[in-house]
Amino acid sequence: MDDGNIMTPKPVGGEGQQAEAQNLSGGKGVPKEADGLKVVETKFEGGKLVVTIEGDNADKVMSVASRNLAYAQRFSFGMVNAGIEALAGMYVPEEEYKAAQADKSKQVSHWRRDFILTPSL
Repeated sequence: MDDGNIMTPKPVGGEGQQAEAQNLSGGKGVPKEADGLKVVETKFEGGKLVVTIEGDNADKVMSVASRNLAYAQRFSFGMVNAGIEALAGMYVPEEEYKAAQADKSKQVSHWRRDFILTPSL
């Protein structure tokens, strides 16, 4: 059964996970945006790739689509069989938090979640 989750193991190649990542981006390489979410940062820390996803809705940031978008970034770094885990829950970017503190009537419009991708041995 295909549930649309690129984390479901599939062969690598034209029919596998990389092809699904290409499909998310409309065939334009590894997607940087999908379903109202976007990758705002990728960086290596301690040999692991940290991917930060941002969205305008807390539910979207906690969704499978958010995890899939983060996981798709592994292809840009040659980490085809990487493991993935959420670093923590979601959070509000510092600049958004400061704006909400300054203007009490302002609603939070940006949420983030960090994922860690670990290379396979």
